[in-house]
Amino acid sequence: MIFGNKKLKKEWGIIDCSLGVMTAIEGEPFIVGNRDGVDLKINGSPALLGECTFSLSGKSGLAAKCDGYAYLDEQHLDSTILQPDEDYALRIGTSFCFIKGCDSLSEWFSEVELGAWWVIDSQGEAREGPLSLADVRECAKRMSLADGKQYRVMPSGATKAFNIEVAAQPTMPVQERFVPEAMSDDSLLCPHCWVRFEIGDMMHVAAHEELRGDSILGEDAPQRFLATNFDEDGNALDPMGLPCLDSACPTCRSKLPVDFVSSKYSIFSVVGNASAGKSYYLAVLSRVLPRMLITHYGVRMQDADPSANAPLTAMRSRLFGGANADEVALDKTQLGGVMYTEVHRHGKRVSMPRPFSFLVEGDSLSEEAEGIIFYDNAGEHFQPGIELQDSPGAMHVAYATGILFLFDPLRNHDFRKLLSGHKDPQIDAPMNDIQSVILSEMRMRIAKVHGQSIERMNKKPFAFILGKLDAWEHLLDGELRDYMVDGKYSEEVLEHNSKLVRDLLMRVCPEAVANAESLTREIRYFGVSSFGHTPVRTESGSIAPIPDQIEPKHVEAPVMWLLKSAFQTI
Repeated sequence: MIFGNKKLKKEWGIIDCSLGVMTAIEGEPFIVGNRDGVDLKINGSPALLGECTFSLSGKSGLAAKCDGYAYLDEQHLDSTILQPDEDYALRIGTSFCFIKGCDSLSEWFSEVELGAWWVIDSQGEAREGPLSLADVRECAKRMSLADGKQYRVMPSGATKAFNIEVAAQPTMPVQERFVPEAMSDDSLLCPHCWVRFEIGDMMHVAAHEELRGDSILGEDAPQRFLATNFDEDGNALDPMGLPCLDSACPTCRSKLPVDFVSSKYSIFSVVGNASAGKSYYLAVLSRVLPRMLITHYGVRMQDADPSANAPLTAMRSRLFGGANADEVALDKTQLGGVMYTEVHRHGKRVSMPRPFSFLVEGDSLSEEAEGIIFYDNAGEHFQPGIELQDSPGAMHVAYATGILFLFDPLRNHDFRKLLSGHKDPQIDAPMNDIQSVILSEMRMRIAKVHGQSIERMNKKPFAFILGKLDAWEHLLDGELRDYMVDGKYSEEVLEHNSKLVRDLLMRVCPEAVANAESLTREIRYFGVSSFGHTPVRTESGSIAPIPDQIEPKHVEAPVMWLLKSAFQTI
């Protein structure tokens, strides 16, 4: 008895080859897929979403419709009618299933030997076996690489075989359905595409040179695969048997930072208006902070992903290695610029801020290394009218461990009045002060992501950085003190300096304080200079520091405050 109260001569069932479980197809329609919300969920990579919808057709037939990475007998069929007494091979992504309509499902299930798989050649002849499902996949891939021929796999007792490679994404229009998934506490958030995934779905990057071609990254990219075999050190083995040192996100396929699973990564978002100095700040910080940590705390800060960090490394080398101001001038952060990367997210390619990842570790072998990921966000992301789903690059502020907000006093009308006559060339630059708008938009976006959870927002540490200190330090009612006292970061100095900067902001532009403090209760104010001197206008028209006069002031102080609350090693 299936499909409600309709009596059928044949029962229809589906066998999940990975789990070794047979399920009766009951209810109409009956949906099988690898997402939540279907009648039967098949385990598999969420990067290869697919499903097949079944419904009664005639007296004994079964109508089937494939969507996404779903294939019946290795064909992507928009719709077809399955006939009873014949088994069908259903592949969803890389997962195998069999479907059949028959008199006795239990008898059919007993005939299919899921522990005895065979490699089948193009003539239908068995070449290798019997093997386990994991071993037969690898065997078929090795044979295909060795002689260039295509092989399929099938178990004893079945009449249909499966391809071992994921076919190219269907050219027909596919409507992907995205249902929010309830993730476990151990789930991971990809730092590239900002899609959460379970540890078991994490992919690995093939090490063998011949294993190339990815359905998302293209034919020249090393293959991404779901590991089934590991060496004695716990490294995943690719289909050619080589150990793989790189892992990848199952959605966008981007490489993940080293020790991404075992290390705790804290996200620090750098936000500010155009020309606030975010890129300069990050470039200087990436030089100053590692020196501070090793000198005062004996803690090492090193690249966790040198290839992804390459733009930041290049900026740092340019800034501290140039011979004159023209050579050290950095480009502003722009949407789609070098600080951004295109990734595959929910069926389309989007521009996302590039993650700059670092590992922080001490000498204690009992403590795991901890990680930091910085994001340099273009101010355009926070302009009203740009929706999160169309430009999701600003999502990281919602998930950030802490936010570094760079407020540019030279782009503020009230500060400009007080600094009239200052020799900084930025005072004469055209001004579009949207900094209060950015703060308001930030609050709205964080609330959207967290479902309007104001209480959750109120706990997020927020470093309000009043940049370009050398231009306005004389306006303070007191003197900023060195944050390091007796070789350690001083909480007393932190509170003293924070109050001085906040008092100045309250006198000059109190609305900035009001907007910032509406975001969180955990807020401190910092005065910072990335250069330590007034920059100059270069012959090319850029504004840049003089290389041999760069002496950063308090650049590391905001991050040290965030690190003290986030890390055990500080």
